[in-house]
Amino acid sequence: MDVQAQWFPGHMAKTFKRLNEEIKLVDIVLEMTDARLPLSSRNPELSKYCRQKLHLLLLNKSDLADPAINRAWISYFERLNTPAFLYSSKGKGQMKLLENFIFAHATELTDKFTKRGLEKRALKVMVIGVPNVGKSTFINGLVGRKSALTADRPGVTRQTKWIINSEQKLAWLDTPGLLWPKIEQKEAQLLLALIGSIPETILDKENLSYRSFAYLWENYGKYLAQRYKLEEKAEFDPALFDQAVKNHGCLRAGGKLDYERFAKSFLNDFRSGILGKISLERPEI
Repeated sequence: MDVQAQWFPGHMAKTFKRLNEEIKLVDIVLEMTDARLPLSSRNPELSKYCRQKLHLLLLNKSDLADPAINRAWISYFERLNTPAFLYSSKGKGQMKLLENFIFAHATELTDKFTKRGLEKRALKVMVIGVPNVGKSTFINGLVGRKSALTADRPGVTRQTKWIINSEQKLAWLDTPGLLWPKIEQKEAQLLLALIGSIPETILDKENLSYRSFAYLWENYGKYLAQRYKLEEKAEFDPALFDQAVKNHGCLRAGGKLDYERFAKSFLNDFRSGILGKISLERPEI
């Protein structure tokens, strides 16, 4: 599964250094993950900074994930006493539901403010997570306009900033996407690269697309067969990948397979949801 994907640019290292101070300014840490990858898209380094704060989990892009697996993840996190919320920026009324979720878990905080005569004080929420899980799109949705630069590549947000909406009783602190210095698990490297948390500029996209195709065939072979006009088989066969490239019309002069062109198309098909609602991890029962 190794795609040789390690990426920890300077701005991430600086953000980690500032995190101890900035986390003192907030009441709640809202950790955003990709619902298709709820465990591997969690930064293991964050827990040490969040021990004294209310720590909530937001499973973003839930509209792109397998609905049955989404429900299984919520049950999984409930068993761990980890408050988790399924979120999609495309869903109507999602922000209001999220606010209700936050306040339902913050009663101890709000009661404390009320006793101190600070019932009008907004709860301060830090939004944090690995790159490309949708934080900038989420922040843009808070204010109804593009307050944060968004792009389908990691590392766009480089600085922390506050977003305060007078219509809400919440103040939000946006932070840059944070990976950890060394991703040990090879499978996690692959899956983080597949969702775009690691930039394509440091990846072999052809290798990534092949390995991802093989990985997805195990549980979602039907979707791949439909999209790329393939015969459904129980096990992945490398010839299937070549046939997919050919069937998708990715050919060079002389009929040679254009793996580079297919890789770009395949990755877009997955990330945009064209392939179908796919989850990359399943909780342990």
